[in-house]
Amino acid sequence: IAYPDAQGRVWIGSVQNGVWLWESNALRRPIPLDAVGTVARVFLQDRRGRLWIGNEFGLYLWQDDLLKHFDETDGFAPAFVLSLAEDTEGHLWMGTGRGELRRFRDGQFTAFRPPDVQDAREGKGGAPAETPGGTRGRGALTGAEQFWALLPDGDGVLWIGTLGGGLLRFQEGRFIRYTPRQGLPNEHVSQVLDDREGHLWLGTRGGIARVRKSALERIARGEAEAAPFASYGRFDGLPSLECSGGMQPACWQGSDGRLWFSTVKGAVWVQPNRVPFNPLPPPVVIEGFWVDNELLHAPELLPGMGTAKAPARPGLAPPRFRIAAGRHFFEIKFTALSFTAPDKVRFRWRLEGDRPLAGTGAERSVNFSHLPAGSYEFHVTACNNDGVWNETGARLGFVVLPHFWQTWWFRTLAVLGLGGVLAVAYSLRIARLRALERLRLRIARDLHDEVGANLGSISLLAQVMEHHPSAEDAREVRLVAAQTVDTLRDIVWFIDPAHERLSDLVNRLAETAKTMLHGIEYEFKQTGDFHASRLPLDFRRNVLPIFKEALHNAIKHAGATRLSVQVRRWDDRFQVTVEDNGRGFAPDQARSGNGLKNMRRRAAEMKAELDIRSRPGEGTTVTLTARIS
Repeated sequence: IAYPDAQGRVWIGSVQNGVWLWESNALRRPIPLDAVGTVARVFLQDRRGRLWIGNEFGLYLWQDDLLKHFDETDGFAPAFVLSLAEDTEGHLWMGTGRGELRRFRDGQFTAFRPPDVQDAREGKGGAPAETPGGTRGRGALTGAEQFWALLPDGDGVLWIGTLGGGLLRFQEGRFIRYTPRQGLPNEHVSQVLDDREGHLWLGTRGGIARVRKSALERIARGEAEAAPFASYGRFDGLPSLECSGGMQPACWQGSDGRLWFSTVKGAVWVQPNRVPFNPLPPPVVIEGFWVDNELLHAPELLPGMGTAKAPARPGLAPPRFRIAAGRHFFEIKFTALSFTAPDKVRFRWRLEGDRPLAGTGAERSVNFSHLPAGSYEFHVTACNNDGVWNETGARLGFVVLPHFWQTWWFRTLAVLGLGGVLAVAYSLRIARLRALERLRLRIARDLHDEVGANLGSISLLAQVMEHHPSAEDAREVRLVAAQTVDTLRDIVWFIDPAHERLSDLVNRLAETAKTMLHGIEYEFKQTGDFHASRLPLDFRRNVLPIFKEALHNAIKHAGATRLSVQVRRWDDRFQVTVEDNGRGFAPDQARSGNGLKNMRRRAAEMKAELDIRSRPGEGTTVTLTARIS
């Protein structure tokens, strides 16, 4: 690095041998190697003639043959100093590798950071940051933490070139960032010069760019979204598109007005007032619209497609195409005509619709995939080699039709259907809860009527036995207690969900017959399949007592000596028949007994048919027929 000072001397910074000075046709080392280190990257002589030096060890001041190294005792936190500048008020500015801009004024250092860099350092990556136009964006800590170039102008603005973060404008504590979205050709800016004719010249990793400061100011005031940047590359004589950075001076303005830029393959100079200007904005056309790799033409559309008849959304161009549902990949090709430098034409496009998308660059096509149903407008603009934009550009409107399940009527029906399902489910749940409550009441009634009555009898017999104990009363207590235990076992059995199959009920009937008909001749026949069906609790709760009452009547009242029990299953029907050879009874007596009334009541509860046939001296036949549900 060679830096000429106001005394005609040349300061030379090397990457291995520290600082050298060319003076009076002789080269010497004015600063010991161990004092400043082996690398010297940045030189600046201020208006008082003092020489400032920056490197990875921080900031140095050379004055009156004495070297001063600023450290934390001076208020200077350790930092890699990449750039230096002096503003019109004589204040020193430093760009560091920590994402900081520092100012030295009145013996004090002050640090400034763009909001995105500062928030990322504080663990808030993605926090709001100032963006051009004063809008609020989302910041992230990138290469923008390295400030490679500083340029104060006479309006109190400091222009900052960054590595990966574009161009920064700093004034009165506020940062404005310019990136490719604002037209900057390349986001790596290592050199910044002012041609004193209202333009900034930027050395980047994509060539040299020129822009009017007034255009940048309009963006800062929120009056524009982009600026016309002119770009220059190999076609214009650059030996390399990559300009050098990380050292100072990397660019220079000569006394004759020439602007010098260093690149990785040599230095170039530009005479700003002799650079031709192209004022013609390029016409923009859309060359084609592809959907799933098939080109759409207005008269010849893809199968299932047609010219859109639906009106456009407010603010969008009338749709030209109606795209059938189920299409996934979209490609739009466009171009702009410029015969001066067609390779420097740049584009800015935006897709307005349900999810706005935007982009910039030199590519002449753009792809979209899986666009949601809705109305869209594609708008593309272009600028020529000198950054003159055709803001009218070209537009293309189209509509992506929804699948039937995305339509408003389907969603309405779905909501109504879901509401109906929920209502039915709620009704079923309420009905189930009510049925369960009724079942609980029946169980409570059974316990009260049967178990309670038996316990009452036991209590009365016990009181009698206290004063007149007898063997007969003891047998009666034992008998009533056994009946109570038997009743409780029945209740526990039909409540247990492990006994909900029809086969469980048939087995229970067989066990009951075996127990109650002990010593009596009987037969138990089964016909049909009893394994598959599940029975509701109410079914089991009523069948067993009816069956037991029929057996009890045959033994106790009819005096039967032989019984026949037949259990049948066909289709959805279940039938139990108890036939005895007892004394029988007259039909008018069939309605008088409590046992027969209880049997009919239980049959009615389960919506079954109960048929009782009997004649005096001819026995009795009890048939219970129920539907299995």
